[in-house]
Amino acid sequence: FDVIGVLLAFLMVFKTQTAYNQFWQATDQVDGLLQTSRSLAMTAVTGFAKIDEADQEARRVVRLLTLHYFIIIEVFQRTGENATADAHIKDQLRNDIRYLCGENE
Repeated sequence: FDVIGVLLAFLMVFKTQTAYNQFWQATDQVDGLLQTSRSLAMTAVTGFAKIDEADQEARRVVRLLTLHYFIIIEVFQRTGENATADAHIKDQLRNDIRYLCGENE
């Protein structure tokens, strides 16, 4: 039983470490997406500064980037092995997405 116990302990540690690494890789990817969205938003705001209707266009770009981020999070929560089963969380995120969408989007 000692050998089996040691092997089982090793397998449990390996499985836990793998899951932990996958979690942090996914977190890093989402953080990278957020950083890219922020960079694009800052570029849009400064790029539209020389146009007459700059404020409206810059707000639209920032709104669409925010909408893109929320849609990706919603897809992550809706699909896969760890999909959220709580209807309240899904409805809240979908309401946030509806709020950001325009009439033609």
